[in-house]
Amino acid sequence: MLGPGGWQLWTRRGLPNYEPRPVSAPWPRHIEPLADAGEVVRRDAAPLGDYGPTLRYSDESGVMTKVVPPIKQIIPTPAAKVDEDGNEIAGVRSVLLQAPLGTYTSWNPVATGPLKGNEGNLAAGYIPFPMTEAARLASGDPRRSVEERYGSQEGYNCVVRNAAERNVRARFLLQEDADRLIAQAAASNVLPSDPNNRTARELCEKHDRDDDHHHDDGDDDDDRDED
Repeated sequence: MLGPGGWQLWTRRGLPNYEPRPVSAPWPRHIEPLADAGEVVRRDAAPLGDYGPTLRYSDESGVMTKVVPPIKQIIPTPAAKVDEDGNEIAGVRSVLLQAPLGTYTSWNPVATGPLKGNEGNLAAGYIPFPMTEAARLASGDPRRSVEERYGSQEGYNCVVRNAAERNVRARFLLQEDADRLIAQAAASNVLPSDPNNRTARELCEKHDRDDDHHHDDGDDDDDRDED
């Protein structure tokens, strides 16, 4: 789990009370498991205000007669469980989540104004990993750096290729889209090139072993379809 800290959340342009610059916000503290909820946890509760009898809450039409509204109910907010990097584990994992460069959140706090600190509607967030081990140690970030994860550009390329091919085999991704993602990763210059980097070599060797394993097992969806 990510701990609380002053990481930088990148807010989006053009939204009310949002600043187009990094803002410091702590990781949510109140995360506790829901009974029998599988991949869902309970996050901070959301207040429901009473805006008066002439406002239709279903479509937000009408007139607000109570501003600022009194709080009439607190609604618990469920959220997906996350891995050690703070990335969600529920659902189909995209290539981006299998080869992450940061924490991708489905929430983002309002930066300024009267709603500062509240979650913005339909606004996601991105918290990049430190690039190097030295940067991670200096900032106190508990997440591994990009360099520690992939070693070099070649290591990152192999992880992306492995993730894309895995999703193609599972029929979550078309081959043409996988080829595009692999090419984009190779052209991204995420890290300096170093084919002899130990971490990168291990990641690429793992990709080769996985590829051989699937070929040896005859893991071919097209063959099964023909049968």
